[in-house]
Amino acid sequence: MIDRETVRNHYKRYRKGGLSALQKSEVGSSESFLNELQRQALDQHLHKNLYLTAKEIAHYV
Repeated sequence: MIDRETVRNHYKRYRKGGLSALQKSEVGSSESFLNELQRQALDQHLHKNLYLTAKEIAHYV
C-alpha cells in the first residue's frame, strides 16, 4: 500500500545515510505525549496487532 516513489525515496535516504537517516523525520515533529512505559506498551501492542493506517493507531492510543 506504499507507492513506488515512496519506496524509492526511502531507499535513497537509506543509501545516503543508513538506518539513522530513515529514523529521522523528514517533516517537523513534536515531542511525544507518551512516557517511556507507555511507549514500550504501545511497541508491544503493535508487534501483536496490525494496523493499516496511522489514524487507526492514533485511535487506539
